[in-house]
Amino acid sequence: MFRLLVVIGAVSLAGCSSGLSGEYGGDNCFPYGKLTFKGDGKVYVQGLTGEVLAHYEIDGDKVALTIPGGHGGVLTIKGDSLVSDLMGKKIECKKM
Repeated sequence: MFRLLVVIGAVSLAGCSSGLSGEYGGDNCFPYGKLTFKGDGKVYVQGLTGEVLAHYEIDGDKVALTIPGGHGGVLTIKGDSLVSDLMGKKIECKKM
C-alpha cells in the first residue's frame, strides 16, 4: 500500500512540473526583450537582432537559458516575474 502511494505521489508531482509557458517581457527585460516559453523546454528569445529559438531548464526557482552561440543566463522566478542581475543592472521580465 505504501509503495502505491509513493508512485501516485511521484506521478502527481511529475504532472505539475510542465515548465514555464507564456510571454515575459517589459522595459527592464533587457537584453532579452521578450521571452516566449512553450512549456517543453523551448523558449523563443526576441532581442535586438531578431528572434532565436533557445532552450531552458528549471531547477527549483532558477531558470537556466541556453541561447545558440554560447550565450544564456540564469533567471530567478519571483511571483509572476523572472529576475536577475547583469553586471549590476537589475533585469525583470514580467509575465505579459
